Amino acid sequence: MCVAGGSVLCAGMDGAVWRMDRRTLMPQAFFPGGPGICDMLVSPDRRRVYTLSGEADSILMSDASLGSPLAVNRCGCNPQHMILADGMLGAAGAQSCRIHLYDPDTLEGMGEVSMPGPVYSAAFCAGCVFALCLTAELGSLLVKTHGGRQRTALLQGMPGYLLAESGMLLAATQGWLHVFAADDLQMVLRIKAPGRPSRMWISGKNLFAYDPLNACAWLCREGGVWHALHTQIRAMSVQ
Repeated sequence: MCVAGGSVLCAGMDGAVWRMDRRTLMPQAFFPGGPGICDMLVSPDRRRVYTLSGEADSILMSDASLGSPLAVNRCGCNPQHMILADGMLGAAGAQSCRIHLYDPDTLEGMGEVSMPGPVYSAAFCAGCVFALCLTAELGSLLVKTHGGRQRTALLQGMPGYLLAESGMLLAATQGWLHVFAADDLQMVLRIKAPGRPSRMWISGKNLFAYDPLNACAWLCREGGVWHALHTQIRAMSVQ
């Protein structure tokens, strides 16, 4: 689910994307998005929507208003997460152990960044590429890549989600939330967290997280106190 201008775009389990009025939630149109849609993004100008198909190992770019497909490209093995920043579209390639990079205007492949394990989430920050990878011991490895060199930090818990914000990097793993300074990969905070978030957003001084393990949306206020907002949630977006 994502927001494009005055519309809300929602992916169904049948592979269709529904466009609904943002105010009334009345359906306006629907168009194909691909099998097993696991992530959606909208271009900065709100004219294009990108759908990531975990079952088809691909990214589809469509016209956000008309729904017509514009381009498609291959992507990893069971990919789960996309990022769009600094004029680059990236996707965590999961079992391909790579972050795949694309031109957001044409969806042309712009290269790959190899990682030491399956990539579950990725982020762009301070001119660097970050990845949250699964280790053989079922823990998490945070990887920073810059200029062909990599630095790593071993984290407790299976990989969840990466969020870059104001020079800081938030890494959610099962049971934990880690906060790093992106420039030197130094941990500045670690607090307990519910479940294993697969999405996070910051609004003001509040952190929102979606935990698919418990189908629950959470709010973390200053001080690291978590509040359950709602249960039985399949997807969440904050705008």
